[in-house]
Amino acid sequence: MNTSLRENGLTQNSFSFRELVRITVKTAYYTGSALLLIIMFLVTIDVVGRVLMNKPLWGVLEISEFLLAGAVLLGLGYTEFLDGNVMVELIYDRLSARWQNILRIFSSLVGIGFYGAVAWASGILTIELMNAKLTSDVLKIPAWPFRAFVPIGALLMVLVLSLKLFDNIQEFRKKRENK
Repeated sequence: MNTSLRENGLTQNSFSFRELVRITVKTAYYTGSALLLIIMFLVTIDVVGRVLMNKPLWGVLEISEFLLAGAVLLGLGYTEFLDGNVMVELIYDRLSARWQNILRIFSSLVGIGFYGAVAWASGILTIELMNAKLTSDVLKIPAWPFRAFVPIGALLMVLVLSLKLFDNIQEFRKKRENK
């Protein structure tokens, strides 16, 4: 049974925590996509300026490095929401439905622990960078807003994995009651 969150639809009049998470991770995904477009635009201008006029755009590498974290990490939650992350099914497909559900519960718990730790540690680092007033080397812009992409992306993953965990536990209980 596929436990994709997109299949757990809502009525038109309902608004739940699940819907709030869906809207939030989708907004983060579009924000990450916009950051990727900005990177592509800046790099294109830099290359054209460097090749045609021998005048590169100053600080593009630095900005690209900062924005790349957001472009990648802000899309993780939405990708997981849609079950778009890679899953090796070599052994999984050979298990019974009960054991598949147990494995999904286990992987959600491991993911929540991992991304929770990443969110916590990177959140502390972001606050330390903000307090230290650390700036980039070339453009002298504050580094902490860009480092904040890491805890935000990890926290969104925790929310999505928590929803999946809840769904899988409910499915496990239903199957257990039907026996």
